[in-house]
Amino acid sequence: MTKRLLHYFFLLTCICLVSESVDAQNYQYPVFSPTANTIPFANSTSNLRQWIYYPTDFYGAPSGTITTLYFKASGSGNVNFANLTIKMGATSLNIFPNATFVTGLTTVYNGAYSATVMPSNYVVVNLQTPYLYDNSQNLIIEASQTGFSPGFSIALATTGVVARSLYGASTAVSGTVQDRLADMGFDIVTGTCTNPIVAGQSFASPAFGVCPGSSVFFGLSGTSVGAGQSYQWETSPSASGPYTPVGAAQWVPNSYVNVSNDGYYRAAVSCGFGVAYSTPVHVSVSTGMSGTYTINSFYPESPTNFHSFAAFTLALSCGVVGPVILNVEPGSYNEQVVFNAVPGSSATNSITINGNGATIMAAPFTSNRHVLKINGTDYLTLANLNIVGYDQTYGYGIHLTNGAENIVISNCNIDLSAISSTTAGNSGCIVASASGTSVTSAGNNCSNIVITGNTLTGAYHGISINGSSGSSQAVTLIASNQIQDFYSIGIVTTNVNGGVLKNNNISRANRGAVGVFEGIEIGTGTKNMVIDGNRIHDTHNSATTQSGTAYGIYASSCDAPAGSENRVINNLIYNFNSGSGTIYGLYNSSSDGFYYYHNTVVLDNVASTSGTTRGLYQLTSATGIDIKNNI
Repeated sequence: MTKRLLHYFFLLTCICLVSESVDAQNYQYPVFSPTANTIPFANSTSNLRQWIYYPTDFYGAPSGTITTLYFKASGSGNVNFANLTIKMGATSLNIFPNATFVTGLTTVYNGAYSATVMPSNYVVVNLQTPYLYDNSQNLIIEASQTGFSPGFSIALATTGVVARSLYGASTAVSGTVQDRLADMGFDIVTGTCTNPIVAGQSFASPAFGVCPGSSVFFGLSGTSVGAGQSYQWETSPSASGPYTPVGAAQWVPNSYVNVSNDGYYRAAVSCGFGVAYSTPVHVSVSTGMSGTYTINSFYPESPTNFHSFAAFTLALSCGVVGPVILNVEPGSYNEQVVFNAVPGSSATNSITINGNGATIMAAPFTSNRHVLKINGTDYLTLANLNIVGYDQTYGYGIHLTNGAENIVISNCNIDLSAISSTTAGNSGCIVASASGTSVTSAGNNCSNIVITGNTLTGAYHGISINGSSGSSQAVTLIASNQIQDFYSIGIVTTNVNGGVLKNNNISRANRGAVGVFEGIEIGTGTKNMVIDGNRIHDTHNSATTQSGTAYGIYASSCDAPAGSENRVINNLIYNFNSGSGTIYGLYNSSSDGFYYYHNTVVLDNVASTSGTTRGLYQLTSATGIDIKNNI
């Protein structure tokens, strides 16, 4: 009789049944707008959670032996727990009727746990004690931990799951009932193993660009399975051997191995006295990147070709020893991308991403609002990429944070037009902020940033750059960008020292639901800034009857000291076309050190029926103001 290992996953917005031969990590998980939460895997006080699952959540999974659990994380990276405990049990409960934790469950995992989050962001837990699953009964799964460093936020369903979660402290007898259900899955074995064994093909993730000493996930595809079958992973410097064992034999094919050198890995698969060996897989260890690489899924993965941005950025984490150029095959890449600090990067050893019109797309959510994050990366150039967020509430097209330096963003198209939220902190096409949930958080976010030739569409903010309070960073250059159809603010800077905002085309012609309009806002702590040659226009074309204030260039409580004045020169402000409301071409409220030279302000909307219009408006006293040759 043929035996098969089945994989069943409860997903946030749809439930998919997958039946494959030991190939768990290769599935696609269509998760749309999940809610991320630190409980229980990244919370020191509420570190236990129970969930109730129905047999229908797993679309007809048979009764059998569960060997492995998969929990969906909200992002990639490493996880580590001093102690992780997983318990399971059958229940007649459909919901948690009160706040008392269910007891009498079977412990299936208890001990230290360390691993790398798998592709599609699943955390894989091979059970120490297999669980006998009855598909006629509901299932309770309990997870708790102590000593996370780091842990992970788990992806949770929030609709159609009334009172199916209970969380609290692992030492407590009761907690809090919640309408949540984790995106998770399991592997299940039915029947017993038989000979002859089909060992199958070994695979590794990642197989290329592995940093020395990193954890690599190994598994098998195409293997026969059954209760009583065991797996012993082995390694050798050559494909032909000899092979030596890695760790102890186990009864699941999945295994994490810390890899320090290039080598081949295979599994000795045993059933009774029968043994078969899987086809080996080669793992390539990186000593640092240099040269030209590609992302191209039409060709096999190799040390120089990757199938995803996640695989490329993982390889980058090993460091660079020379300049790196990445050429991306045009197409769509559905993933949230994070560039972290890269050891060895410098003005010479720079990293250049040639997007070639490829599209990175994602549905950001509450705690992970970025489509692409530049997290402490230095000497990185992003060119000719399409960056698309398709969530309706959240989205930071590019998020600069944690001291990113010498970054160039050039000729990219960032589209967040799907966002309808009117909350300022939820969205921005390009954001430099110390927070993942606020676009205006001060901090050492970035310096020496060049943003040129991009088209930015939608979101609340077009560009929001924030430095450290009292210790400004330099923007350098934001120039020749098309910034359009944002909800409220085109460009805003706070705590920025130096730089040029030049020749940007800022408009809001195609957005119907709009708020206050600010073409450019020069905010607190900004000094030595040149605002030159920008066109700010067409504020209410699709919302002509909406009242509200519109500002061309806005400065409020931004005091530049003598010798560090901000210069507003050669800007063209026109076609402010709201049907009513207050309009200011140039606005200064209590902001010292501003020079206004050679600007043209045309506010002549004949269709306006009421309101107040001012070409240049100075509110409250300020020193160091110079106004010359404006029209």
